[in-house]
Amino acid sequence: MHRVPFAAMMCLATLTALAQDPVQLDPEHFKVELENVQVRVLHIYIGPHERTPTYQQPPSVLVWLTDARLKCTGVDGKTEEVHRRAKQADWNASTQNACENLGNEPVELYQIVLKARRPYPE
Repeated sequence: MHRVPFAAMMCLATLTALAQDPVQLDPEHFKVELENVQVRVLHIYIGPHERTPTYQQPPSVLVWLTDARLKCTGVDGKTEEVHRRAKQADWNASTQNACENLGNEPVELYQIVLKARRPYPE
């Protein structure tokens, strides 16, 4: 009889953790470089063979500062190996995953999240 409330509490706790700000969840890997009402820029640093916790990534632009070879695991358990080159930029749709640096060198990138949609000035 007590299993349903406990299971529900565990699911809620897991979802709450996943919805947390990655900077608060893992300040070792995520740092705010710039934030205002229009944009948020995170500096992401993943040391060799380190992994990030699972978190919700909003739609964003990723600018890779170093070459990267990552294994990203979604909440559904599916994994994807990601290979990027330094100076490459990508569009990242909203995802919820954890990533592990498979390389022997650190991975660094900027994640740029647009908060407000504004038209270009005329």
